[in-house]
Amino acid sequence: MPQTVLAPPEYWSEVQLLSTEIEDAAIISTRTRRSTVWHSKTKVILKSLNNNALFWQTQMHCLQASLFVTLSRIFDIEVNAHTIHTLINATRGNLHLFSVAALRSRKTHNGPKPDWLDSYMAEAWIPTSPKDLRHLKTALAPHTKRFEKVYRPIRHAIFAHRLNEQRPGRRPVFWRHQSC
Repeated sequence: MPQTVLAPPEYWSEVQLLSTEIEDAAIISTRTRRSTVWHSKTKVILKSLNNNALFWQTQMHCLQASLFVTLSRIFDIEVNAHTIHTLINATRGNLHLFSVAALRSRKTHNGPKPDWLDSYMAEAWIPTSPKDLRHLKTALAPHTKRFEKVYRPIRHAIFAHRLNEQRPGRRPVFWRHQSC
């Protein structure tokens, strides 16, 4: 993907959008795991769940579907999608937003200089070329690979589409989401 130059408000809007998606994925993932662990704790809880099974199955299905949609929003490789890949490319194309002057402005909100600012600025790492941010793509690569190998096929076959599984000599079998 090519580096993208954006106006500062557009860039920070991209950052906020992706930040929200990542936060949503973390919350949904935690909720799904906690629900699974919580379901298996005691016979009393299991009995209560069985009395309201449809509700809990619906909850789990919604959490799972939301997780796969959100992960796709983060890791999709479509050029026109708002993803981590487009944000990294926009970051590499907008180094002026990370200059000493821009950082100082963000930290002071164009107001008076706080006492701690000079020591903060002395320690701050300031990228000077897109090559300085290449490590972001390198660090992202294994996560993208895992998404492509594990999560995208599940999202594609179960949550996003209803695909036919072709078996030699048999009529197509339709994939169905199995409730918890």
